[in-house]
This record gives sequence, structure tokens and C-alpha cells, in this order.
Amino acid sequence: MLQPVGPGVTLLLLLTVLGCGAQQGAESPGAGPQPAPGTPASTLTFITYNVLADQERADERLPALFRLLAESSADVIALQEVSPWFAARLLREEWAKGYRTTLGDPAAGAPGGLAFLTRLPIEKQEFRRLPGRQGRGVLVVRLRAADRSLAVATVHLESFLEAGEARARQLDEVLPLLADADDAVLLGDFNFGDGEQPETGRLPAAFADLWKKLRPAEPGLTWNMEKSAMARDGSFQGEKSRRLDRILLRSEFWVPESVRIVGDDPVRKGEAGLFPSDHFGLLASVGRKRG
Repeated sequence: MLQPVGPGVTLLLLLTVLGCGAQQGAESPGAGPQPAPGTPASTLTFITYNVLADQERADERLPALFRLLAESSADVIALQEVSPWFAARLLREEWAKGYRTTLGDPAAGAPGGLAFLTRLPIEKQEFRRLPGRQGRGVLVVRLRAADRSLAVATVHLESFLEAGEARARQLDEVLPLLADADDAVLLGDFNFGDGEQPETGRLPAAFADLWKKLRPAEPGLTWNMEKSAMARDGSFQGEKSRRLDRILLRSEFWVPESVRIVGDDPVRKGEAGLFPSDHFGLLASVGRKRG
């Protein structure tokens, strides 16, 4: 479980692309393929992953986790539970140098344990504290895709089983931050399962849950205690396997195309005791609406 980063007031960072720090790779020769200037993207891919702040056995699991992130070639990577040691390791990865990032000095970690890597230029980024006992927050990046404004927010909501009211209040504060963008994506570790109230009721109909939209007959368990001993060992008493991680889309321009769970194979085949993280991740793509 990610430890609170301490009390504080709202932290607001307004960064231009050139001011996003040397780690962002805006002019990096190692940057991955980019659309030609003026060419609108036809597809966007997103990945969300709670990477586990616990450093135990990190040397064994991180190569698999980093390989997964690199091979995803995602346009936007949203990470939760990013601790200083993880940030330092991540930013040393060659593939990561092809991304802009919200991370600065690794020693400072990531506000609220939240971080983005993106192939799209970051026009602004904003971190805000959320109400609750665990010091959680929301990180929002303002991007442009297909000449439209795109707001992407990642969260790691309150984790205690009985904290449904706190999670509902947190969602009430997060959603207005995305309202003024042409398109919006909310993704991360929501820490509640399907149908749990009151937080499920706070998710507006305007946001399509990509898993429910594309794979409604499948449970989509990203916290899978039957499959992963890591999840089982990290669970609360009485907890069940649940779909804690989500990717939500609000757009009249982009439409859901695909979504799948990643990181659900153990690091060593047949050994359920070690996965890239205790959560499984989600990888999704959206495409331009036709007609």
C-alpha cells in the first residue's frame, strides 16, 4: 500500500513542453515514432498500471514490468504507486527516454505516487490533493491529439474496503477537472469493484468504461486473488477479487476499439508467487470515429 506523502495544499504546475524537464525526451533522438507534423493521429493507446511501491523482489519483477510497458508502445502510460526508487529505475530505461514525463528529480518521487509518460506533448500538468485519510490525489495532463484538447487524469483512490463514501467524494472532485477539454480519459486504480456503492453511482454516463463497453461478459479482474499470490497476500481481510483498475473515455470523436489485461502472466512460468505487480494492468486503444 502506498504511504501518504504528507500534508499539503493543492500543488499546481503549469508546464510548457520545453519546461517539462530534461527527462521528458521532447528532443530525444531515442524517441519512438511520431505522427508527421499536421498529421492527425488515427488511434491512441493507453495503459494504466499500479506498479507496487514495495521494493521487495523488485529486481526480479521490474524487468518483466518494464518490458511489458516498452512493448505496449502506448501513447499514454499512467502509473500509480510510483516511489522514488521506482522513478529512478524507470527513467534509466532507454525506451522511457522516448517519452515526455511528469517525473522530475527521481529523489522527489511522484506527487501522490502518480506519474505519466506520454508521446504527446504535455501542455500543462496539475496535481491536486483529494479528501481522505490516505493522502491520495489526482494528476491531470493536458495534451493535444488530432488537433483537439485531451485531458487525461490518473488516480489511486482510497483503498480501505469501508471507504466507499471517501472514494465517492474523491470522484466528485476529479471529474470537474476534465470538463473543459474536448475529450477526456480517466484511468487508474479506482479501488472499488463493479456495482459497489456509492462510488459506482458517481461515474457519469458520459464516460464509457472501456472494459464494460467492449468485453461486458468478462469479469476483467485486475485484482485477482485466485490467480496471483501477490494480490492474495496484499488483500484486506474479507476482500474478494475485483476489477479495481479502469480506463474511462468521454468523447464524441474517439471511440473504443480494444482493451485487454496485461501483466497477468507470472514472471516465471507456472509460479503464481511473483508477477510484474500485485495488480494486473490494462491496455486499451481508441480510434477516430468514422462517418
